[in-house]
Amino acid sequence: MSKSVLCFVIAVLCFASVNTKKKLKFYEEKNFHEAQELTDQNVRDIAAMSDMNHFKSVLNEILIPRVVGTPNHDKVSNYISQQMRDLGWEVTENVFSDTTPVFGSLNFKNIIAKLNPNADRFLVLACHYDSKYMREHVFVGKYFCFNIFIYNWRMSWWR
Repeated sequence: MSKSVLCFVIAVLCFASVNTKKKLKFYEEKNFHEAQELTDQNVRDIAAMSDMNHFKSVLNEILIPRVVGTPNHDKVSNYISQQMRDLGWEVTENVFSDTTPVFGSLNFKNIIAKLNPNADRFLVLACHYDSKYMREHVFVGKYFCFNIFIYNWRMSWWR
């Protein structure tokens, strides 16, 4: 009798321990994430991947006036989207209308690129890339948001 009770208790404990190991929900995983510090060699390896000639050629394509509704705006949009697709990113666009003080209603567009979107966790980059219209002078604008795209073009080691 005691042997069968012992076997029963062991079976219950085994079953209970198997069922208590639940998979974490996606939003809970962040609580257990631990960042890893880059070594000096990691930093050197990453720096060696940079290509200033490529960086400058990309800037030549995008650092132009690109006011919404102009051919340059479409040109830069197509360039960004194609570059990301060529690197294996899934590219979509968020198109919306808004009213501007000078031109009235215009269609704006944000570019959204996803790397490996079928994975449980994946990287999303969103880019707002238009130039501000100014009557007084041509405004090329900065490339703050798009800058991350440029670096990812050259650094595919982390995929």
